[in-house]
Amino acid sequence: HLRHQIEGVTSKRIMAYRGGTLYTQKMAHRYGHAASAACALCGQRDGATHVLLECGHRQVKAMQIERHNAAARLILKAICKGPHGGALIWADVGTEDAVAAATGGSARLMGSRLPDWLLPPTLPEETRRKLRPDILLLQTDDPILDGTGRPDLSNAAAHIIEVGYCSDAGAVEKREEKRQQHAQLARLLGETCKTVRTYAVPLGVMGMVYKWNTTGGGEDSLTDFIERAAMERLVNKLHDHAARSSSNIYAAHRRLTHEKLALGRPP
Repeated sequence: HLRHQIEGVTSKRIMAYRGGTLYTQKMAHRYGHAASAACALCGQRDGATHVLLECGHRQVKAMQIERHNAAARLILKAICKGPHGGALIWADVGTEDAVAAATGGSARLMGSRLPDWLLPPTLPEETRRKLRPDILLLQTDDPILDGTGRPDLSNAAAHIIEVGYCSDAGAVEKREEKRQQHAQLARLLGETCKTVRTYAVPLGVMGMVYKWNTTGGGEDSLTDFIERAAMERLVNKLHDHAARSSSNIYAAHRRLTHEKLALGRPP
């Protein structure tokens, strides 16, 4: 999907990115404007993909993480308004307040860390703490959810949703990466729940939203959770968010690069 018209400098950056002309140190070196094609902030080879997805500079990385978290919260918000909004929710996509706002303050929001009763009792605590999907939905009728006992999950359905940004050409690889990221969690949930599904949601850094998530029939389709009209709105919001966030990341990277080069600091 490519929806919603974005104007001004963000639109120009989208076109430059898709045309391979987004100005970076790689381009500057090619044109003889820089002595090196390396990123001035982290020392790795620069380029559009590096700036928008890979740069390890603290400020840039924080912006990349928040772009991801905010996109996942948009998806979570749409799910909470859909037919399965009554499921129990765990979400590791930002601050507690930000996630609570996305769910409308739902009492079904259980936090970001998975409880011990959800997984096999023999699982080491250290391993459990590392199992933190972006979003986990649990549909169950068992009322024992206060942590004092282990509820019966033999009829429960677990849904793991994992979001990740990628280049326009990297969606298939990102989809598989996200599907494998929580393969262990899916296997462990399969020991306690009746059914487990994983939904991989790759998003293009400049606004691409892929149809395997937004139309019915596929293994990664979110249409069971989000009704058609709401999906249309979500696609527009995800497109706008990615384009504007990535444009801001690019602008911040260029500003920090200029500052560092002006001061003559090594990466």
